[in-house]
Amino acid sequence: MCHNDLNKEWGALGAKALSPSAVTYKPTIYSGRPVQREGGEEEDGEGEGPEAGKHTHPKGGRRDVAIHGFWKRGTTSIFDGRVTCLDALSYWKRSPEAVLK
Repeated sequence: MCHNDLNKEWGALGAKALSPSAVTYKPTIYSGRPVQREGGEEEDGEGEGPEAGKHTHPKGGRRDVAIHGFWKRGTTSIFDGRVTCLDALSYWKRSPEAVLK
């Protein structure tokens, strides 16, 4: 739920800074090159199929928000948000700096 809230807020801020038409949610990335997936199998990088929305590799698949013109006119920046709970039991004995690395 926090992940979705983060992405909606990021998109809303992008829409206010640029324009609502500059923001796209869940954009598909088409790399055009084979993508090495977990387990050594290759996929075509088209960003479709069962692995598309699972964020398993930085190339190919879907991300969270795309904002056209964010860094430079005529380009689209794609953002993939991540929420980390520093109070989770699995991080109990680690410093916040170590968890965020």
